[in-house]
Amino acid sequence: MNQHSQTHTIKFQLDDALFHQLITDPNLLINHDSFDTIQLSSFILNHIEDLDGAPELTDFRMDRWRFDSETKTGKFRLHFAINRRFCCSDQESCRTDYLDFSFSYANQNFEATANYFDWTVSA
Repeated sequence: MNQHSQTHTIKFQLDDALFHQLITDPNLLINHDSFDTIQLSSFILNHIEDLDGAPELTDFRMDRWRFDSETKTGKFRLHFAINRRFCCSDQESCRTDYLDFSFSYANQNFEATANYFDWTVSA
């Protein structure tokens, strides 16, 4: 298993109007300039045991958005695809995975934290 940090944190300023739009369309967060899918992909790829086929993360989407306005905390699930292309055999593979984030939002500060576990079973 890779010895990198198991936790990934995303922090940025988020306008109240956009935050309230996330209640009906949480996928707007993925398109926010500060939601860095490249850095997130790097974090996940650092935890994948098998890097054969040059894995690439695509198809990010969110669901299970929950927010408690009293505690200013919530949760969401971020789904993604791990695509691989094995050039020598001209084969492709894809599997889906997800991260469960816990977040806080107060004073226009958004902070979300998730842990990643590679579910791949080694032979």
